[in-house]
Amino acid sequence: MKKRLFTFIFSATIVAFSLATNLLKTDVEIPPYGINLLTNPSCDNNNFDGWTRSPTQSLWNAADEMWQSSYKLGEMVQTVDLFAAGFTEAQLSKSLYLLAAGSFICPNSNGARIGAAKIDVYAFDKDHILLKTIKVVELNYDKVDIPWDTYSVETDIPANVSSLEFHFFGKDCKFWQGYYGPQFDNMWLSLSTSESKSHKVTYQSDDNGSFIVDKSTANSGDTVTVIPTPAANYSLKSWTVETSIGSVINPVSDSTFVMPTGFDVTISGVFGKDGTETSVDILHNATSIKLYSEARSIIVENNLLGQKVQVYNINGNRIANTTNRIIAVPCAGLYLVRFGDKTQKIMVK
Repeated sequence: MKKRLFTFIFSATIVAFSLATNLLKTDVEIPPYGINLLTNPSCDNNNFDGWTRSPTQSLWNAADEMWQSSYKLGEMVQTVDLFAAGFTEAQLSKSLYLLAAGSFICPNSNGARIGAAKIDVYAFDKDHILLKTIKVVELNYDKVDIPWDTYSVETDIPANVSSLEFHFFGKDCKFWQGYYGPQFDNMWLSLSTSESKSHKVTYQSDDNGSFIVDKSTANSGDTVTVIPTPAANYSLKSWTVETSIGSVINPVSDSTFVMPTGFDVTISGVFGKDGTETSVDILHNATSIKLYSEARSIIVENNLLGQKVQVYNINGNRIANTTNRIIAVPCAGLYLVRFGDKTQKIMVK
């Protein structure tokens, strides 16, 4: 009897071990699937860790938690070794799905030359033979400000990819020194075993107001309609759509946005009392600095000493730190403008 019991326990242990081993060999959606494979994807510490700058390092600046390009076309590159990232040869022997994304703004672009912003990904095998090029976005612009927006793409990549190169490029449309070209943030690169489907659409509300949204989930490219429901004597001053990685979606109208590829989104807003001013004056060093909004920009008048102006969105993220008279903002809404030791709210319509 003891021998039979021992044989049964031993056999059960072998079966359990075999099942566990087979489970570990399956492509269950656990890391490294679905996680961002990039080092330093958001410039949070204002440095270039993980990235290579070309053709010269001086064409890029890291400040205000974003990478700023200059007057000549510059490139930033990061190579991801998929084996070093934790993928096995068995996992990479199959075709996978790649999700790549990035966000940027193109400010100060009323110049005579053509500006450019581009994000690409290249997939290589172990012999560094190019298997596929993935174009996330390519944008040329002239005499127009491009607000913050998120660009993303999901596509299949062939089997036996062993490394990925993430590239982004920027060039100002003016030929001058300084870092006034496209400014980049929130880069993303991940792999998964299946194509992502619909993603969640959520919203935040408070005692001053809330939203009605026509979709709780949406597919890439779907138009989502947002209707504010303010409390009595309040109105919506601004609203923002952010992805689950913290990047901003630029609305296509006062009440709609297009669902991005690959990410959940959250809608937030500021509901303020009716009558918020769109023009304010700041007394600084005996000089009256006038701030007002026009054409989705904040205008700074009478800044005779050329002091830097800092602009923050409703989430507290700094979107500008500049001496420019015209400061482009990503969307209509309420902003905080800091000038010296003074801070003022200003409404951009």
